[in-house]
Formats: sequence, structure tokens, C-alpha cells
Amino acid sequence: TYNIHYEVCATIILLVLIIMFLSRKRYTYKSDYAFLVLLFVAFFSTSSNLLTVVTIEHSQQIPVWFNYLLNMFHYYTTNACVFVYLIYLYFHIKKSAPFTKTELAIVSTLAVTDIVLISATPHTKWIFYFDEQKNYQSGEYKWLLFVISSIVLMICLIETAINRKVLSTIQKVLVCIFTVLNVSAVFIQLLNPELMVIGFAVATALMLIYITLANPDNYIDKLTGIYNATAFRETMKSYIYRGNEFSVISVRMEDFHRVNKSMGKEKGDALLTEI
Repeated sequence: TYNIHYEVCATIILLVLIIMFLSRKRYTYKSDYAFLVLLFVAFFSTSSNLLTVVTIEHSQQIPVWFNYLLNMFHYYTTNACVFVYLIYLYFHIKKSAPFTKTELAIVSTLAVTDIVLISATPHTKWIFYFDEQKNYQSGEYKWLLFVISSIVLMICLIETAINRKVLSTIQKVLVCIFTVLNVSAVFIQLLNPELMVIGFAVATALMLIYITLANPDNYIDKLTGIYNATAFRETMKSYIYRGNEFSVISVRMEDFHRVNKSMGKEKGDALLTEI
């Protein structure tokens, strides 16, 4: 018997975040795309987890092959969350190509190991399997998936420490929160397999990231609806890091305060928006 309440809450939170993120004008930056992918992967993870609860409870009436595919999809998306989060973090740190050859080799090895363990499960029964009575059983190497996820989270912490001068204080705090929440959730679920809390930990961390860092409104001027100074600085950082040549055109409207004084601030705001 599974306690699905946390997973239901997580699915709702993630769905709301996706709708909010897509409904706003977005600053077209790589980290934004990575965050959107992260939201979708987390949503597929929690929603598929809820579906597996139903199919496992009715495993006698549902084809075994379908149960295998659904559970494998859940494990793929759940473990993909930490990898996509690592990519999201790298885009914040390095502003361009996210991995060196060494980093790519390490992360790729971990990702391939994850995929092989899950893909081979129908034959090896390493992660999970259905016995002769079609009952769901955990495999003896399921813990390896949690170890791999924890290693990726540790890489996030290490990269944050190495690149602490590049990241803001809030970014460093959020990396720590994301790691602590997920590692804690992993241990809780290992000790209490019926308590589905990993998705809720991920959803909570992503909600904090959205509020503080990934909210599209952070890059939009509220009055005019165009990109603001924050978006300008992020673009400059990206160009400077990659060594791109670029030009900056500055337009100044002298004595604009006279419009506000003579015609009122509302007319002044309308003129500013028009310009």
C-alpha cells in the first residue's frame, strides 16, 4: 500500500509551474530551456509514478509488458531529473557549452549506467520485476539508482563550491537546498518504500528555483513589457564568456521628466511604452 498524497501534491505543483512558465514571455536563454525541460521531466516522473501505483495494484488484469514499460519510464524520468538539473546548473555557471571532456565522460558514464540498469531490468530483475503471480517486487540492485543520483547531486555541490564566485548567494543556497531535499527524500523512501516523497522534494525545490531565479518576470520590465537590465546583463555575460563580438546602442531621452510634469505620469508612461 503506497501513500500517494505527497506525489499528488508534487504533480499539481509541477503542472502549475509549467503553465505559469509557458504563459509568460520568456528570456530566451539556455538555462530557461533547461529549467523548462526539468519541469516536464519532473512532471512525467510524478505522474507516471501515480499511474504505476494503479497498474501495480491491478497487475492481475494488466499485461505484464505494459507494467514493465510504465515502471521503466518512471525510473528513466525520475533519474533524469538530477542530470537535467546538473545541466541547468552548468548553464548558470558557464553560460555556454556546459561540459569539458572530463566532465562529459563522468556524467555520460553515470547516465549510461542508469539507462543500462533500467533497460536490462526485464531480463536481469536488478531494479524491479513481476513474479509469477504478477506481483511487483524490488530488485536487489535498486539502490544503485539512488547512489548514482546522489553522486550527481554531489557533483552539483562540488561545482558550486569551485565556481562560487560566478554564482550569486541565492544560487548557492538553492543548490544546497535542492541537494539536501533530494538526498533526504531518497533515504526516507529507502527506509519507507511505501512513502512516495522524492517527487515532492523535487517539486518543492523547483518551486523555490522558479520563485527566486527562473521566473520569466525577473527579466521583463513591468511597465513596457520589454527585457530589462537583468536580461541585458545576462546577455553580456554570455557574450563576454564566449568571446563574441557585439555592439551596444544606447538611447537617452533627455529631460523626459518634463513630460511627466506637464502631462502627468500616466501620459509619460504611455509615451515611454510607445517609444
